[in-house]
Amino acid sequence: MPVSQLQPVSRRTLPDVVVGQIRELIRSGKLRAGEQLPTERELCEMLSVGRSTVREALRDLTAIGVVRRSRNGLYINPEPPLIVESISKSTIQEVFEARRLIEVGLARLAAQRASVEQVAAIGRWLPPDGVTPSVEEFQRLDVGFHYSISSATENRIITGYLNRVRDELFVSHKFYAALDSFDHGQATEFVERTVLDHRRIYAAIADHRPSEAQRAMEAHFRRLERDMLKRLGSVEAEGRQA
Repeated sequence: MPVSQLQPVSRRTLPDVVVGQIRELIRSGKLRAGEQLPTERELCEMLSVGRSTVREALRDLTAIGVVRRSRNGLYINPEPPLIVESISKSTIQEVFEARRLIEVGLARLAAQRASVEQVAAIGRWLPPDGVTPSVEEFQRLDVGFHYSISSATENRIITGYLNRVRDELFVSHKFYAALDSFDHGQATEFVERTVLDHRRIYAAIADHRPSEAQRAMEAHFRRLERDMLKRLGSVEAEGRQA
């Protein structure tokens, strides 16, 4: 395993830096699907960070589906995405149609059933007030936020199903790649609006208001779909003019 590619990080950095390093190794092919990760102790030594930092990073990677846990340790998720290789209008529409059918109902169930601990777990995926996360950090928070809502439904079948199709629903590495075509201002505005949507969804779930949680999730996906389709149209127009 090419773990020598990992670089030590300073004590001031957050677990997000560890997450970013591991994800970069996966994107570059230095860590491959199905490959086992080093142990927590080994990662601590390689990265010069404490075990709590490594554990938090691994927990985040597991939550967003990058890493899978088994009896023998942690592995890079071996299941390849089923989604088509490029982003198109039909891809965006299909993805959001599927997410509305599944996750709008999940928001309602979560608002009905979420315990205090589960509400706190959902809130953990919101950035601090007044903070706009980077695009990379937003990706991690976005996936973790939606997946923690499914966990709060206390329905193992639904959670298991969402876990199996997570890559298809989030179109990881493909859907978010569309954000690369945004300039800094556009990306920041997109992230800020999405975080605001998340806060509204979270508030409804935390207050146990099922109908409001359902409406907030529906509005969230409708807006995201419009934004992505609008941006796709702009990129295609720019390409025709080039």
